[in-house]
Amino acid sequence: MPANTATKLNIQAIQSNQFSSLVGTWKNPTDGKEITVINQITIKPTSSHYSGFMGVTTDGPKDSDGNAEVITNGDITNGWLEGGIGNFSSGPGSAFEPLAIAPAGIKIAPEDNSDVSKDRLIVGSGQGGYATSAYYRIK
Repeated sequence: MPANTATKLNIQAIQSNQFSSLVGTWKNPTDGKEITVINQITIKPTSSHYSGFMGVTTDGPKDSDGNAEVITNGDITNGWLEGGIGNFSSGPGSAFEPLAIAPAGIKIAPEDNSDVSKDRLIVGSGQGGYATSAYYRIK
């Protein structure tokens, strides 16, 4: 099923590795960058040092080992999910940046100035500012 702007984030499903509510194109209105989540799961290669084991694939850049960019799940905190975005790199350490997956109506912090009337992906989980780091589904 193709995603569209009417699809609502289901963070409980995402936490259970069911990523279909993330599928679609998400755009950051500040810098115009987009993240397109495709309906494909990537399993962590055995060479990766990342602690997670799977993620939903994006059309983002592949790492030097050819690993696709993925969005991973995590814990649910106060109604939003603490995920990550990056590649299952074979180098030491994590190649993932924090990613807040926030359904409409949920502020991830009191200072969250993103458009909380919409589902959001907030790269860096607000470390670089909430509104400037937020991506909203456009299709």
